Amino acid sequence: MLLVVSAVASHLTRKHQAFILHLLISVTLISCSPVSLEVTNLRSTRAEIVGFANKLILLIRDRKLDKLAKYVHPTKGLSFSPYGHVSVNRVIVKEGELAKIWRSNPVIIWGNYDGSGQPIKMSIVDYFKTFVYAADYTSAPLIAINKRLGQGNSYSNIQEVFPNSIFVEYHFKGFEPKFQGMDWRNLILVFEKRQDKGWWLIAIINDQWTI
Repeated sequence: MLLVVSAVASHLTRKHQAFILHLLISVTLISCSPVSLEVTNLRSTRAEIVGFANKLILLIRDRKLDKLAKYVHPTKGLSFSPYGHVSVNRVIVKEGELAKIWRSNPVIIWGNYDGSGQPIKMSIVDYFKTFVYAADYTSAPLIAINKRLGQGNSYSNIQEVFPNSIFVEYHFKGFEPKFQGMDWRNLILVFEKRQDKGWWLIAIINDQWTI
């Protein structure tokens, strides 16, 4: 573009040349402005995190806990929450223990049922069926980043419990018309940025309508 202008510059008055030069500088500043670069980086980050989350959803669906464990935070472990409000007494499984627990399949208390308050006592295999992959989230119609798409009466405290995190939410609006949308379901994967390139998985959260 500058070459084209310089070729015809001799045929222009100094006033016109100055105007064209000012215009070129303005265009360059706009195209390279921090705002435009920030938007580009944000889009790139969103695409990266959703792609990574989709990869982990497949591992969860196929129950490949040994491979999933490779992405679990090495010191913080993997938190499990049966509902959107994450308890301070939540189950946290260390990266090296995840595959072992899956194989041994002991009964664990994962929290308390909404409404009755009774303890959620079940094996990790049953927990995955009930509170992790309770729907085919690989075909979830809605996916959001750091935004709640479905929420019951319980307070969502994800970003308070996991500061500096980013979460991806897979959402179904409902399954049976007779429930008028009250049977919505979410699976939320919470990530923390690694010091090098990539992300750590730090929490798997189920959410659904609560009383």
